[in-house]
Amino acid sequence: MILKDIKVLYVEDEYDVRENIAELLKDEVGEVQIAQNGLEAIEILKKHTPDVVLTDIYMPQLNGLELSEHIRVNYENLPVVFLSAFSNVEDMRKAIELGIDSYINKPVTDFNVLRKALEKTVLKQRVRIEHLEEQVRLRSKELDEKNKELYLQSKELEVLFFNAPIPYIVVDAEFQMIKVNHEARRYFDITEGKSQELHKLSNYVDKKERERFDKWICNAKYLNGPIRLEFSSLDDSWVNIFEVSAQICSWDSRLMIVALKNIQNEVDLEHQVMKNAAERHKAKILEQKANVANVAKSNFLASMSHEIRTPMTGLLGFVERLAKDEEDPERLKQFATIKTSGESLLHIINDILDFSKIESGKMEIDNFPFLLQGMLENIVKIFEYPASLKHIHIITSGVESVPASIYGDSVRIKQVISNLLSNAIKFSSEGATVTLQTKYIQERKVLCIAVLDTGIGIAQDKLDTIFEAFSQEDTSTTRRFGGTGLGLSISSKIISLMGGELQVESEIGKGSKFFFEIPVEICCTQNEIDRLCSTQAKTDEEELHFDADVLVVEDNKTNQMLMGMILDDLGIRYDVANDGVEALKFFVEKNYDIILMDENMPNMNGIEATEQIRFIEKDDQKNATPIVAVTANALVKDRERFLEAGMDDYVSKPYGEKDIVRVLKKYL
Repeated sequence: MILKDIKVLYVEDEYDVRENIAELLKDEVGEVQIAQNGLEAIEILKKHTPDVVLTDIYMPQLNGLELSEHIRVNYENLPVVFLSAFSNVEDMRKAIELGIDSYINKPVTDFNVLRKALEKTVLKQRVRIEHLEEQVRLRSKELDEKNKELYLQSKELEVLFFNAPIPYIVVDAEFQMIKVNHEARRYFDITEGKSQELHKLSNYVDKKERERFDKWICNAKYLNGPIRLEFSSLDDSWVNIFEVSAQICSWDSRLMIVALKNIQNEVDLEHQVMKNAAERHKAKILEQKANVANVAKSNFLASMSHEIRTPMTGLLGFVERLAKDEEDPERLKQFATIKTSGESLLHIINDILDFSKIESGKMEIDNFPFLLQGMLENIVKIFEYPASLKHIHIITSGVESVPASIYGDSVRIKQVISNLLSNAIKFSSEGATVTLQTKYIQERKVLCIAVLDTGIGIAQDKLDTIFEAFSQEDTSTTRRFGGTGLGLSISSKIISLMGGELQVESEIGKGSKFFFEIPVEICCTQNEIDRLCSTQAKTDEEELHFDADVLVVEDNKTNQMLMGMILDDLGIRYDVANDGVEALKFFVEKNYDIILMDENMPNMNGIEATEQIRFIEKDDQKNATPIVAVTANALVKDRERFLEAGMDDYVSKPYGEKDIVRVLKKYL
């Protein structure tokens, strides 16, 4: 079962061996891609990254060792298994140096040997991935601790500033003291009730030093260095030597801040200053490290999202196309399984991106009218099939009694309820019952949602941490049921942003209840409800056909095919450009009603191409052509970059026909 989910790149120059092994692999693994030599394999790797590379050693043009070295440089964590009739010591030594995962001798008389080697390699790779995920979790925790430390240090510096151990005095053009700090008040006996305007700073300078002081302070604006002077109280109760420095506060009013440092305490004060400087330096280093780590995390999330979404676009898109024309129930069931698996992977990616949005404070909650009852019914329908696989019965309570339509963020509310239902089904055994309870309390104007299950339950000592990120009851739960441990944390934070609190009641062996209340307003206008209903009905029933010319800018051949099939079904004329350079040539030669623009492309990317198109339109005084980004870059900052570059809208990969129809209806 492990091999059914993996993709294998098999590299072999001998035709009979290649055909024999490839035929065996196709019955065991999820997907097999075949290359006749190392160079062919490199070209395949540029477009598709497999889970395992199975390669011969001795081949023309580029042998297996050279291919493995290329993979280690460009695809660091991609496992490689050698399948060769030769096993001399030098080859084995090189294989070990390259970190080859396994070495199998040809001919393969027992396919179980190859199967076990591949299974062992896949399991080892999964362990590596789990280790990397654990490193990310630990690093995130470390960053949180460093940020807390920085905050405490900044507070400490603030206290030191306002409670400086030396006097600070602000003087005007006549050197009258107009503002002093606590230490200056103590030295010069200045109280709140005593008029500060009557105090001239030079009055406290020793008489024989006043002329030198007056000359020095008059030239302080020319950045003179500090001066040492003898100061005394007006009643001569104390006399001290101070190091005096001054700095212009405002050139307009001649305000100047004067600092007095008691030389008698110079050693202690210098030690304190050095300590403060060290703390500031340490804080700066910690901040720089935190910034570097945050940038690395953002780049990792962006790269992970893009690399998974790009192939997933073709996978889910073609599954949707195949299922559209399929009538065989068994085949439709298989397509649904593929689609569900792909969407599960995307759900994990979206969880990580949502968590990143929440951490950075960039998640926003919408407030638009939507059909509440219809949404609840649709959610239950979605989960009826996965529940039926475990013979779990979903019961609803109160759906008919809640308002038909409310104002709120339907996407986020659906996300939270779906997460709770998914968990309830996941953690319930065969034949269990899951209940969705809904209620609206008119007096308090709150929507109450609860999901109950009769599953494994949660220990009491784990309830306080169940909503923390990357948290599950224990590691055995992850091994048995899977998941990232982010779903409940994200749901809790979403409900918090909506003004509510996600809570839990649970008992081991009896089940759990997750529930929340959020303030919502009822959509009371019947016209608005009718409009929502008619819009939904129109969307469901409308037969779509567009009379338009579309320019598709996409470098991925699979995605070109997918987009072409969608546009063909909609009766749309279109041209395909492989990169931004080709797109500009098409744009100059022909007028298009809309441009569907990928971002990551060779020669010229989507943003650069968009900027050039906007420049051409402005220079030729043309109307702006709608440009929609169709890309795997799914972070908030990516959407902002696209809009700033002059694009009009954004479709995230993987996309389906409805996503393309949405933008076509909007701009055509």
